[in-house]
Amino acid sequence: MIKKVYVSNDKKATFKCPECGLIKEKDVSKFMGLESAVKIKCKCSCGHSYPVIFERRQHIRKDVNFSGTYVWGKEHGTLLVKNISHSGMCLKMTFKTALKVGDRFVVKFILGENSNSEVEKEVIVRGLKHPMMGVEFASKDHYGKFGAYLLYDF
Repeated sequence: MIKKVYVSNDKKATFKCPECGLIKEKDVSKFMGLESAVKIKCKCSCGHSYPVIFERRQHIRKDVNFSGTYVWGKEHGTLLVKNISHSGMCLKMTFKTALKVGDRFVVKFILGENSNSEVEKEVIVRGLKHPMMGVEFASKDHYGKFGAYLLYDF
């Protein structure tokens, strides 16, 4: 299994060997100019080799599976929230939509199965490859239970 390694603003990554637990920080700036995903094989001083992929996103994404709905003018439908971060979400649309990059719409979803916390956010389409859609929150101010979820449940 490929592990994700997060790259800090100063272009350093922290690697942890899954075999012995040794932690090392390395400068990975030479990889940051590449547009494609960066996958490398690391070799620990214990001799164990393991694959990693660099995560260069500004905010860490958490995989979720929340059911939700959306409204865009007269168009509305259901969707699944597949992952979420402080700046946006990945949505799986349940049917073809006329939405395109740059459009704004409203998403509603419940935070988890055992929650009665409904979240309603305006989002902007940033990427679209049906049925998946990447959206950015129109406002990065998150309050209430959703704000707490983003702060503490990562």
